[in-house]
Amino acid sequence: MHFYITGDTHGNFSRIVAFCRERHTTKEDVLIILGDVGLNYFLDERDKRLKEKVAALNITLFCIHGNHEARPWEAEGYEEKLWMRARVYAEPDYPNLLFAKDGEIYTMRGKRVLAIGGAYSVDKEYRLSYGYRWFESEQPSEEIKAYTERQLKAAGWRVDYVLSHTVPLDFEPVWCFLPGLDQSKVDKSTEKWLQTIHERLEIREGWFAGHYHCQCEGNGLRILFEDYGEICREEETSAEGGMPTEGEAMNIREELFALRDEGYAAFQQKLIPGVPAERVIGVRVPELRKLAKRYYKDSEHRQFLQALPHGYYDEDLLHALLIAEEKDFARCLEETEAFLPFVDNWAVCDIFSPKVFAKHKEELLQRIRIWAKSEKTYTCRFGIGMLMQHFLDTDFDAAYLEIPATVQSEEYYVNMMLAWFFATALAKQWEATIPYLETSGLRGGHTIRQYRRRGRATA
Repeated sequence: MHFYITGDTHGNFSRIVAFCRERHTTKEDVLIILGDVGLNYFLDERDKRLKEKVAALNITLFCIHGNHEARPWEAEGYEEKLWMRARVYAEPDYPNLLFAKDGEIYTMRGKRVLAIGGAYSVDKEYRLSYGYRWFESEQPSEEIKAYTERQLKAAGWRVDYVLSHTVPLDFEPVWCFLPGLDQSKVDKSTEKWLQTIHERLEIREGWFAGHYHCQCEGNGLRILFEDYGEICREEETSAEGGMPTEGEAMNIREELFALRDEGYAAFQQKLIPGVPAERVIGVRVPELRKLAKRYYKDSEHRQFLQALPHGYYDEDLLHALLIAEEKDFARCLEETEAFLPFVDNWAVCDIFSPKVFAKHKEELLQRIRIWAKSEKTYTCRFGIGMLMQHFLDTDFDAAYLEIPATVQSEEYYVNMMLAWFFATALAKQWEATIPYLETSGLRGGHTIRQYRRRGRATA
């Protein structure tokens, strides 16, 4: 399997036919086209006839959106599906013609590959004046930009490759600009946005773009037209180890989607307002627990645990439940530390409860003290939750009340956990907790007082 890459085709695939013949490609091989592919241009039978010819090629096309073509959802027949652990648009009749969804991060041989399509058409006025097709959706919308930035935030602003149509502003090949064109009238909003992405993003391998009908390379960015490259080579990924391969983690995601309950997904989305709706698959927790117990028994779950960050909320839940099954304390603690920075909502945080912690209270308490001091909302919440779960019964010591009492935070989900902790402490250890609350001058006491009555009633 190879991941080849090339520039714009504009509906002319004669060189692609020759490339496939020369390389003896198969449908397992992927050719990335960096925009203006030309398969969704007329939006009529002419596109269909071209797709039939191109789909017959012995290769899979992975297409970035350009500016001289419609977006897949503007054409009939496209559906979203999973491919390389992210979403693509595909037509059932042409399963080897795939279009990237802007902002998705694909996993190709363990490498994270970001797709960002679209650009401004400098010939817009000419096209409108002479009856050529122009597409209003040519540039990424504010919604697409926001989605892309959410995906990058979830990925820790680190990827291996970026695939785009145009380039960040500082990388524009000005020597390729059309002569006589007034550049002051060209909309550079996409290039300016990509510049902000480039400045924030850690790119481990390289950035590839098309659009300019030229071939050049420098400062980690390569512009392609009719030349070819290759990314995610097998020898590179196998030598590095580390990330799991596509197939190893994909099976788990496919099984999660097979268990999807759309009604439950809609219900979950209301409970976790900070999580984008597109990240919620909708798998019920009992099903996730069954999966965790089953996957823990084979080696596949190790690759899944390495594949951080996950693309879906349900994968985060499963990750937490898999760690909870780990019986070796040292390994469990290592996996917990690796996962906590990626926990971004209360539901994943609160379901995360490793069983082996109960047998290693002394070592656990040391970690709790560190977690509770964290500036990361859900690391802090997790630490207080573990203190509440493991140290308010037979192992209780009044001195432990100092751990949550010293937490200073304006975060809602931290303060709600503090209130939950002290309400539970009142219920389980009233005699020690009530004097402490009365005399400590605890910050946020107004939040905690509302729980005293309930704590007294259940004590």
